[in-house]
Amino acid sequence: MRLVAIGLAIGVVIALLLAQAARGILAGMSPVDPIAFGGTIVLLSLVGAAACYMPARRAASVDPIVALRRL
Repeated sequence: MRLVAIGLAIGVVIALLLAQAARGILAGMSPVDPIAFGGTIVLLSLVGAAACYMPARRAASVDPIVALRRL
């Protein structure tokens, strides 16, 4: 999850910079929408947590002796 947090932090900074650059393209809209940014952060955090949890859960269910014998 540390890598997910680092990626989200870097991504938010880049997105904010690009949103300011795109201000001229967006007519009548705010380029920095807190609901959109927050929703995206939450969604990507959940996906990252699932990507970390699912393989760890499967690896934790394997008996260490069986895993070592297969090597």
